[in-house]
Amino acid sequence: MSSKCKSETAPFFSILMAAYNAEKYIHESVDSVLAQLFEEWELICIDDGSTDNTLEILKEYQKRDSRIIVKSQANAGINAARATAAKFGNGRYFGMLDSDDKFSSDYLNEVYKVASSTDNDAILPDIYFRDYQNDENSWKWNERFKTDVNSSITGREAFLRTFPWTVHGWGFWRRDIFQGVPFNKLNTYNADELRARELFLACDKVIFSGGLYHYRQHNDSISKKFNYRLFERLITYKTLEEIGYANGFAHEQLAGLRHIYFHDIIEKQKLYYEHYHSMDAAQRKKALQLIRSAYTNFYDIKSTIAQNGWRGFVKNKLLCSGYSLFALSIRAKLSLKKILCLLRIRQQR
Repeated sequence: MSSKCKSETAPFFSILMAAYNAEKYIHESVDSVLAQLFEEWELICIDDGSTDNTLEILKEYQKRDSRIIVKSQANAGINAARATAAKFGNGRYFGMLDSDDKFSSDYLNEVYKVASSTDNDAILPDIYFRDYQNDENSWKWNERFKTDVNSSITGREAFLRTFPWTVHGWGFWRRDIFQGVPFNKLNTYNADELRARELFLACDKVIFSGGLYHYRQHNDSISKKFNYRLFERLITYKTLEEIGYANGFAHEQLAGLRHIYFHDIIEKQKLYYEHYHSMDAAQRKKALQLIRSAYTNFYDIKSTIAQNGWRGFVKNKLLCSGYSLFALSIRAKLSLKKILCLLRIRQQR
């Protein structure tokens, strides 16, 4: 089969794109798909209630190329939009493209080489994290984590290697796996991270390929600003812990997840104090409930915190002796940090 021939039947790849007020970058994103060397694809775009010209732009592309399918819905969030897109997919492999990112021209071709010869459950190309304002901050995934193209791991190993992320979730998944794993109805702030991990657990084998996914890092990204929904990450981590145990992982195997989870409880308590006045009363109440619940229900906190030396001993006592002391110690540390900062400023004058 020629990689440049259009298929008269179902496409090899279904590319899912959720778009919300994406007019600034969506031309570049869609154009990168049209420029692919491999032509057996369909691009399914869901406009998630945009208030700018995103939908009109997508409709113009749909007129130009029948492989582009455009649907619209009331704003429901990126997870819900991707779930909608997945219902229309007919490809052998499903993958995603964010509306401000793009593919290298050989992206699909490189994935196809691996997918057509091995029939793996998931194929993970390289990612280029690109900071367009300061290229010194740009980096490539495979280079940083020393990942070899054509090497493979099990889905369970991939799941564990996401705590922290040394294996990413931006790839292509066999259709029956992608459609067989329901989109989680939590629709939390980082629902995409939850879904990638659930997909890994449905895979027997995951393989790495060439091709570059260009991930745009920019200052107007939602991830760069304070957002009340950041507190929802605690729900995701709790869900992942439950999924881990339900899939037969031992307590020791989930040490990486539990370390990240507890560290995030600490970070969210800091966030609560630092952005207290950025939230209304209802948001403050809900955020505090999420933090308190996560702390109270966290299993075996003491084993998660290193106890080396007297510093470790004190830290353990402060963080592991109940929520009230935990919250007080976080607040005291932030206050002390502010005082020291003010003292340094006075000394410089």
